[in-house]
Amino acid sequence: MDILRLRLRYWNKEIRKMYYVAKLDMWGTDEGWTADLCGFAAGDEQLFDVEGIDTDNLMPCTGFRDGKTNDIYEGDIVSFTDITDTESGCSECSCIGVVEWDEDTASFNVTNRISAESYEVLGGECIVIGNIHENPDLI
Repeated sequence: MDILRLRLRYWNKEIRKMYYVAKLDMWGTDEGWTADLCGFAAGDEQLFDVEGIDTDNLMPCTGFRDGKTNDIYEGDIVSFTDITDTESGCSECSCIGVVEWDEDTASFNVTNRISAESYEVLGGECIVIGNIHENPDLI
């Protein structure tokens, strides 16, 4: 039997550090949630039963990978090529957008697109260049 695994990242705004979520316990209200967190690099700290998880800072994985095989998460900043119509035909242009969850379509959206659909950007050769918490200057 296959097990569905939801991959999450968590931005701890107090210490300004990104973690992978190893376990999330969702009991009662949002304020009652706890999580086990681990850093990105080998040997990074692991935190157990962290209380007061801010659900606004939980970022799910989209299920897509970028051109360098990195997982793409909500809140990632991606670089991609889009096509625009000009008087002399079509022209490629470099774009940078943010991966966001769209409640209306129940899907991930990429901002700053010209003509490409979000699924084309995420399923294509986009490259993760940062995220909105650690690299807001890229937006």
